[in-house]
Amino acid sequence: MAEAVPLFVVIAYFDKP
Repeated sequence: MAEAVPLFVVIAYFDKP
């Protein structure tokens, strides 16, 4: 699940703007 952590962060960061 460690690989899904950065993935979720990137998606949320890109979905922010």
